[in-house]
Amino acid sequence: MPRTILSKPSAVSLAALALVACASRGPTEESASSEAALVADLASQGIEAKVEIAKDLATVRHLETRIVGSSLEGANAAEKGLSFLAKNPKLLGLVDPKTELRVARSEESESGTHVRFDETVSGVPVRGGELTMHFDRDGALTTMDARIVPGLALSVVPSLSARYAADRAEQEMLTRVPEISRVDLRSDGARAPELVIFAEPGREPRLAYHHVVRATSATTAAVLDVTLDAITGEVLEAFDDLETIKAKGLGVLGDEKEFEVTQNGTTFTMLDGSRGAPIRTYSAQTQQTLPGTMVSSTQQNSWDNVARGKGAAVDAHFYATFVYDFYKTRFARNGIDGQNSPMISTVHFGSNYENAFWDGTQMAYGDGATRFKPLSAGIDVVAHEFTHGVTTSTSRLVYQGQPGALNESVSDILSTYIEHAYKADDRLNWVTGENVGANGPIRDLANPRAKNQPSNMREFVNTQQDNGGVHINSGIPNNAAYLMTMGGTNPFSKTKVGGKLGWEKAEKLWYEVSTKYFQQRTDFAGAATMTVNAATALKYTATEIAVIKCAWVAVGVMAGPCDPLADGTTTPTTPDAGAPSSADGGAPAPSRPNAPAPTGSAKPTAAGGEQGLLAEPNEGCNQGGAGPKDMGALVGLGLALVGISARRRRHA
Repeated sequence: MPRTILSKPSAVSLAALALVACASRGPTEESASSEAALVADLASQGIEAKVEIAKDLATVRHLETRIVGSSLEGANAAEKGLSFLAKNPKLLGLVDPKTELRVARSEESESGTHVRFDETVSGVPVRGGELTMHFDRDGALTTMDARIVPGLALSVVPSLSARYAADRAEQEMLTRVPEISRVDLRSDGARAPELVIFAEPGREPRLAYHHVVRATSATTAAVLDVTLDAITGEVLEAFDDLETIKAKGLGVLGDEKEFEVTQNGTTFTMLDGSRGAPIRTYSAQTQQTLPGTMVSSTQQNSWDNVARGKGAAVDAHFYATFVYDFYKTRFARNGIDGQNSPMISTVHFGSNYENAFWDGTQMAYGDGATRFKPLSAGIDVVAHEFTHGVTTSTSRLVYQGQPGALNESVSDILSTYIEHAYKADDRLNWVTGENVGANGPIRDLANPRAKNQPSNMREFVNTQQDNGGVHINSGIPNNAAYLMTMGGTNPFSKTKVGGKLGWEKAEKLWYEVSTKYFQQRTDFAGAATMTVNAATALKYTATEIAVIKCAWVAVGVMAGPCDPLADGTTTPTTPDAGAPSSADGGAPAPSRPNAPAPTGSAKPTAAGGEQGLLAEPNEGCNQGGAGPKDMGALVGLGLALVGISARRRRHA
């Protein structure tokens, strides 16, 4: 992360400077000089600011300031933000922000107003190009996070048709996932390919089509996220976007649940129409068809009487309503996508299917076989998968590398808070899948090493599998969330976080930062900075912010020592503890291609864009991009971090 330059070294700003330095590697003199020049430009306008430049793009990736709303032109936050950028074109290298940026969303929350912009070229969106501006409750601009590619000038007239792009993307799916045939391709709810600008640092910008292909066969499910050149048809990027969880079990029953259904004459169906979003539960009847047949019964109090996986539909339906209610009552969120779109679950998916997944539109659960019980039996599993849907409609974290691991971590962390709301247990709430794994929990956020996940950046696993280790390296931010919520000691660095936020404040913080601050390419270092920014905007105390920083220090994303305000923290006791992080999210340990994957893993399922709970050895449950080999993985909990089969899934 680049060095931070301050226009005025106040006590508060100096503390922020030290924080950023903790998570960074020293910048080049050129970047430091550019930051200083930008700070000087702002200072000449009477604006005190902290600036960080993205070295790969040479534009501002992060800015902290406080500019009162009355000094900015415009009738609303979006207009005020654009006017600020128009007066400071050097920040992002944009010629005309009003035409090169498009408002994607403007939201109000307890901490203020948050405006997301997409970068465009002649109205065509730049894939991954975005800007987020945050205004406090008084209307003052406080922070800005950006990934803007400057100087884009290319024709937006494609040579190939959208139909050709769809066919080419489907062929890519068939090539990468042998288990899928053309008859398995799903057209339900399919969108036409989207024209985009593909602009990655170090690569020539291209006009491209972006398309997501979905498929289910007798043996697997797959979602492939494909970006291909709109002139030549070359595949520029493709990765698995399937969200899944695998399990095997003997049954689900054990407790009685009450839930809403719909009556049609003498038939009752699992359709809950009492909430803002319709909640529907289907059965695939051991086939791999989605969504399947609506679960029904001729008796109001007798459901899902099948030979295998009895009661799976009851759990899936009930827990889906609990997840909806959690997001609605806690954060006034209208369903998974914020627009009250239907929440669809399918149980009895496949024969002895040991996973579950979110495929971008709905959930599906297998009944398990030997390693798992029916997967819908775990509220944390259900919450994890549906939370992938929240991420899809908010930050859109790419399912590759550190952003992909952060994506998995967001589902792990928020599902922990949802499970705590359902049944509070300060220990069991921090393990994942304890109710469905035949051999116990799948992951442990309090001690990731217990499930063969890294808990510190010095254990970071460099791998081409599992979309760059999304199900493995998620242990690092997972442990940071645990430490800031509960306090405790990181198992690797031995750094102690003496204070704690407690459940309520930690829950609020992680929802806020994951839905309002994180972006598609946010890495661990960016997540640490944004978490502090969000806590500051939420007006958390200096002690609470010190606890948050100390948690990131303990996992090696920020450099130590911890601030004494964190209450009882100590400096690292090992040479590696608290080591400086890299500009892209921490200093990883040497590559460990053969490192053991978390226990309880399963073989990867087919390609595409589904996000799942499980992953194979060194694969994990994938949600986002992977290498050419790592194509098919469902996005989700990554239950089978160790056992995923040769097919790997990715996420868009």
